[in-house]
Amino acid sequence: MVDDHDYIALSSPLAASRFALSIFAKVRSLAELGLTGVSRSEFGEGLRSIAYRERIIFFRIRGNELVVVRVLHGHQEISPDYFKTDEN
Repeated sequence: MVDDHDYIALSSPLAASRFALSIFAKVRSLAELGLTGVSRSEFGEGLRSIAYRERIIFFRIRGNELVVVRVLHGHQEISPDYFKTDEN
């Protein structure tokens, strides 16, 4: 998401800030509402996602926490390599 913010900020810093704040608000509402998204286990164990504003927010649920792993553009090719960790 940082790359998206920086790219948008080149032409409009205000739009970039609004974009980032809208992503944060969406993640907060996911957590507050207890929404679990769609399983994306093909990319990693316990990985889930939800689409929002042409982006895909990938996250894991750990106990009472929603942990955002990545935010990717919905049109880019997605690979399990994006989600490699020491755990997998």
